[in-house]
Amino acid sequence: MSLLRERLKGDVIVDVKYPDTRTFQQIIDALSKILDEANMHFTKEGVKIRGFDAAQTSYIDLYIPSTTFLEYNVSEEEARIGFNATRLANILKRGMRGDPLQITATYDRVLIDIESVVAKRYAFPNIEVAEPEIREPRFEHNVEATVISDPLKKILKDVEAFSSIMELDARITDGEPRLAIRAFTEDPTMGKMESVLTLESAAVISLEVKEDSNAKYDIGFIKTILTLTRIADSVDLKFSHERPLELVFKTADDSRVRYITAPLKF
Repeated sequence: MSLLRERLKGDVIVDVKYPDTRTFQQIIDALSKILDEANMHFTKEGVKIRGFDAAQTSYIDLYIPSTTFLEYNVSEEEARIGFNATRLANILKRGMRGDPLQITATYDRVLIDIESVVAKRYAFPNIEVAEPEIREPRFEHNVEATVISDPLKKILKDVEAFSSIMELDARITDGEPRLAIRAFTEDPTMGKMESVLTLESAAVISLEVKEDSNAKYDIGFIKTILTLTRIADSVDLKFSHERPLELVFKTADDSRVRYITAPLKF
């Protein structure tokens, strides 16, 4: 045990080990694009982080079950770690894929141990992060699709090459659901880009359209969360006509990131 951890003995509220530093880093890095500071809430069931961005146009909700961790010890019903998301993401970049990550915290301090070829240890304050009461957004969606991550990421990169706005258009055509992902622009000189997904598409796991729906979103907001396609094999995509877009990333270990962004109005 390091001298830093010796000093924390008897005062520890969180002591957990996550199996892969790089996976945890990618989750926190995506979070840092939306939240400057946040609280990790450790309960007996697992870890939760959630919040809105400064403009209140995007919401993120992260859950990692306790069973994902190699070790999971929490001294209270709910223990809290307050952190700066960008700083923590930068610390975690020092780890390699497969390096276990130990997180130990008291009410005042947080210690990060990355078990690599050369052991790395970092300490920073357990900061106070104001957290107003958050009502979890809930929506009834008319369009729900599950799409393989890599093809979806490539489609969105194609959209970005033509426009800063993504248009989703879902309809029933000849009795079959159809989802078009387009680059939206009112400038005819910019060209056009459209990818059409159906149940026959290799990238589509499932697709349901209850009602024809069209909505437009800032591709910049979507990009903030796309790093999670590296750790999730598929993405749940849900929306309704001119309503918020919900993206849900699920990993093999039952971790989940739920992201919601508001539509653009024209």
